[in-house]
Amino acid sequence: DLCCAPGGWLQICKKKTHFDALILGIDIVKILIIKNIYFFKKNILYNKTIKSIRINFPFILFETILNDGSPNLGTNKILDYYNQNRLAFISLKYCILLLSTTGNFVTKFFYSERIHSFLY
Repeated sequence: DLCCAPGGWLQICKKKTHFDALILGIDIVKILIIKNIYFFKKNILYNKTIKSIRINFPFILFETILNDGSPNLGTNKILDYYNQNRLAFISLKYCILLLSTTGNFVTKFFYSERIHSFLY
C-alpha cells in the first residue's frame, strides 16, 4: 500500500488475505504498528524506496499494489490535480517493477477534465 497512512487499507488487506500474506505499507508519515504487516517510512517519489523493497524482499512480486496517496491540498485546484495524478503515475512505476504479471493495481486520482489522459 503506497502512501498508506493512517493504515486503514492495510488492515482491510490483512482481513481479506490469507494469514501468511506479505503486506507492506509505505508512507512518509509513520503509522501505528499493525501485527504481521511490514512498514517502511519512506517517500515513494524516490528510487531508493524501490531499491529498499527489492533488498528486503528480493524475490517477491506483489499480487496487488494500492495507491491511496494524496498530496497536501492547497487553494490551487489545478496544482492539486497535478500533484495527485503525479502520485498515481509514480505508483505505475512500482507496478512495472514490482507487480506480478497477473497482479492488480488500484489507485486514487482526482477527477478533472484531464482525467482521460490517465485512462486508456
